[in-house]
Amino acid sequence: RPVGVACTLSAALPPLGAGVFAMSGLQLGAGLTLGADKDSGEFAIGVTFNISRKIKPFTLTIAFLNGGGWVESQARYLTASRRVVSQVSIGIVAGAGVEFALGPCAGSVYVQFGIFVEFSSGGANGQTLSIGIMLLVRGSVVIFSIATVSITLLLQAVYAQDGSLTGYGSLSVSIRVSFFLKLSFSSQVTYQLRGGSGSHAAAHTLAAATGM
Repeated sequence: RPVGVACTLSAALPPLGAGVFAMSGLQLGAGLTLGADKDSGEFAIGVTFNISRKIKPFTLTIAFLNGGGWVESQARYLTASRRVVSQVSIGIVAGAGVEFALGPCAGSVYVQFGIFVEFSSGGANGQTLSIGIMLLVRGSVVIFSIATVSITLLLQAVYAQDGSLTGYGSLSVSIRVSFFLKLSFSSQVTYQLRGGSGSHAAAHTLAAATGM
């Protein structure tokens, strides 16, 4: 159900390269949101800012080795309780990747391992700090410069300040047929490794077809 509106701006910077050195995927983003807060249900005014993203960090490549990172932040003002809720996520990754071009197809594949820190304040749990490790596998292919298929697999283990250890897994697939049509599919699972019952949470699959 619609719960608000959002205005976002995303600017992808052109890749840089010299010899065996290359930098790509650097993206700056900002946004403004108006609508119901998903946790409290209150009307909220929010702002966001990011340098790349966790599921798509910028990449610094030297030969076949690469590294990179991201910074994501957001803040929401809850009008009823007059609270400010904020979250910040900062991470770095390292791994290997390759870009290819085979006739009408071109794309890239990356396998990256990373560590990240996430901080939140103003929510129901007060101030929270968590540290995590992650494995990110992502790839995309462009066919005839028209259709784009992207696949992302993200596995995380997050240690919170209360001593709990939680595992997260997500798989997402997107198919952009044209500028006006994009199909997205995702599946997520959560597993409590420490500090909980240890029972396996049910996986939730979301499928959406969006026409813009």
